[in-house]
Order: sequence, then C-alpha cells, then structure tokens
Amino acid sequence: MSLVGGALAQISSSCKAIDFDTTTDVLSADCVPRNQSGYISSHLNLNDCFGYDGAKITPTHHGDFGASCTGCDLYIAPDPFYGGPIYWMNCTCAGQSAEVAVPIEDAYAHQYVVNSDGHLTC
Repeated sequence: MSLVGGALAQISSSCKAIDFDTTTDVLSADCVPRNQSGYISSHLNLNDCFGYDGAKITPTHHGDFGASCTGCDLYIAPDPFYGGPIYWMNCTCAGQSAEVAVPIEDAYAHQYVVNSDGHLTC
C-alpha cells in the first residue's frame, strides 16, 4: 500500500478499523504513515470538514453539519466520477424529507477526508 504522492491517500485504501461515532460525529481509523512504519490511530470530528446549507451537506471547513443533521452513518458506494468504492456519509437533516448523502473521500476528483501521513485530515 502506498500513499498518493507520498503524502495523501484515500482512507479506504490506506486505513483500517474505520469507524464513525454517530453521537459525536467523530471518524476514527488506524492509518499508515508515508514511511509505512505501521498503523497510527487517528480521529477526526467531521463537523470540522462538512457543513449543511439547508439542502445538502457540503465540504466546509468548520461547517458544523451536526447542528442540523442527525442519525448519520457511513457506507461504501461507487465514486460517481471514477467508479471505485469510496466512503459516503448519510444523514437526516433539518428541512429534508429524505436522507442526505455526501462522499467523504475522493469524489468528483476532490479529496475531502484523507490520510495525511497517518492522520485523518480534511
């Protein structure tokens, strides 16, 4: 397993034990650093990465999507642009009758949550 450009990598291909705490909105995983010396335990509050604009969850630095969205869970589905499997987050958000989904990895050629030298970042 190698990290993209030696620095960033998809979490689905460079991390294991990926878990999402639906109460705290914290994503946790054990990720490989660029020197591949072993796995590093990492945690990331997704409220620091995503916001909610009243219609959809968007990549927004310190967006605090959790203030409007609850009952979130992670699942793996195809990247709509490249087709490979990536992690998505699905939530029930204020003002929406259906659940709202957002890719949290490389979707549409954008990197949202990545493994940066063994640490989850956005």
